[in-house]
Amino acid sequence: HCVHNDTLQHSAMMMNAGSAADFKQNLAAFLLVRGPYAWFGDAWKGCTYVPDRPALLDVDYGVPLAHCVEIKPGIFARKWTKANVSLDCRAWEATIKLHAEAPCPLHKPAPCQ
Repeated sequence: HCVHNDTLQHSAMMMNAGSAADFKQNLAAFLLVRGPYAWFGDAWKGCTYVPDRPALLDVDYGVPLAHCVEIKPGIFARKWTKANVSLDCRAWEATIKLHAEAPCPLHKPAPCQ
């Protein structure tokens, strides 16, 4: 989905946040491929289930500056106005680096990485 004019860049997208064990990787994947209309969250698990809300959901990443690119085999990156996002699909490791001027979530003091 890291190509110009990809279907995801012109349609709505819904992605499940996954589990706490790989939440950051799923968030990075979402930020890499999402278009202008997208939803990232938890699936319906009944009326009594209250999901955790990771602090990374409350961060303003800005807007994407370009589509994602494969910078090395299996490693994808995308620049946003307030963050740089990358995902190593082979190692399943994500990096979400906020720019210095990007604020941390209100309920979590700096540094929030």
